[in-house]
Amino acid sequence: MTLRCILISFFSIAWSVASLAGTLDTPEQLEREQTLLRVLNQPEMRAATRRVEALYRADPRANTAAGKATIRRAAHSITVQSVYYAFIEDVTRPAVFWNTNARHRWHGMDIPNSGYGIENPDNIYQVIAVAGGGRYVLHGKMPKPGPIQIHLEVRDSLPGLGAMAVEGFRQLDTIQSEEIKFAEDGSFDIFIDSDPKGPRLNHLSIPTKGVLQIGIRQLLTDWAQQPPVALRVERLDASPPPAPRDERALAKRAAAILDRIAPYWLDYNNRYIYSKPVNHIAAARQRPGGRGLSSSGHYLLSKDEAMLITVDSLGSMSFGIQITDPWGVAYEYIRNTSSLNNVQSKPDSQGVFTFVISAKDPGVVNWLDAGGHNSGIVTLRWQGVSQGGSADQAIRQISVVKLNQLDSTLKRVTTNERRNERLKRAREYEVRLTR
Repeated sequence: MTLRCILISFFSIAWSVASLAGTLDTPEQLEREQTLLRVLNQPEMRAATRRVEALYRADPRANTAAGKATIRRAAHSITVQSVYYAFIEDVTRPAVFWNTNARHRWHGMDIPNSGYGIENPDNIYQVIAVAGGGRYVLHGKMPKPGPIQIHLEVRDSLPGLGAMAVEGFRQLDTIQSEEIKFAEDGSFDIFIDSDPKGPRLNHLSIPTKGVLQIGIRQLLTDWAQQPPVALRVERLDASPPPAPRDERALAKRAAAILDRIAPYWLDYNNRYIYSKPVNHIAAARQRPGGRGLSSSGHYLLSKDEAMLITVDSLGSMSFGIQITDPWGVAYEYIRNTSSLNNVQSKPDSQGVFTFVISAKDPGVVNWLDAGGHNSGIVTLRWQGVSQGGSADQAIRQISVVKLNQLDSTLKRVTTNERRNERLKRAREYEVRLTR
């Protein structure tokens, strides 16, 4: 190779990496992702993944076409999350870690999907591991425009490693952007310690003992215009030096975690979702910590059927609906509209939204695209609900109809418009990787 070719290749790679530089690709994030790729190849992890696949194959959901087709994808996704859990248990390396996300390619790495537990595509999920009794401060600066909400909570356990609960853990303390005091430039500090909360602003209280997790959700509605908040955690008291990375030990611990969280989430789905009638959505419920309302259900449709869900957004600052595979892993959402929020969808003349679920593209707006699959879980979330919003009015109507009987008043889209919709969505998702 000539020197000129080498230089061209070098600057092309450098430009490509620089163009991907953003808020989420911190050194700590990239170190963990690099380690992940090696740990996944350990024999303990491959064996644990096979155990999850066998567990799923023994579940009734494996008898459905969508359930059978998505077993390997779902099992691998929660396997990735189990490795992340092993990272999160390490309090000697306090860092803000983006730990539940879609497959992404950056910095020469192809990072696999780590979604599980009906993850919301509108959220950037991050976590900090903290030691009980420790003293920390989380530094941040809200961009303009930024996420419409940032929500932090102290969890008693990693989701799936504690007692069964509707949210997957018990919430010990919480704070969200409506309660955070920001400086004029958008910067803020949140202090995390075991002192009494009292009247203090920007404070999260943690127990005096144990390993705790600070869960962070950055909520986006306009993916194109709302970049993530840059966050950095600092430990204020004495901290033990980071232990050397032992990748074999990490693999063993991750496999042990996987053997617990996979059956937990399978039981969760069977208990809270599949115990309800098919093609039905439960009444909206209040979520803990002032996080608004949520509802869920499951669907099973024939190839020529569609499920219609008419919803009132209740004047909330964010409303979102999504579909997942039968195991609770979000269907592909970077290009496909397997999730839609109040910015991405279109209301009717009365201001309400009608969403359409079907395996085949019906050629209408507000279609939830499962990539050709005809069953799964559907979840709805209202956040920042106005004072006048009533949970009783949240879900207006649910029906299952033949595709050729769809209401003629539903706005139609052409094949070209659908293709452009997908391309636009993919471009907008890239914002969270590059800004």
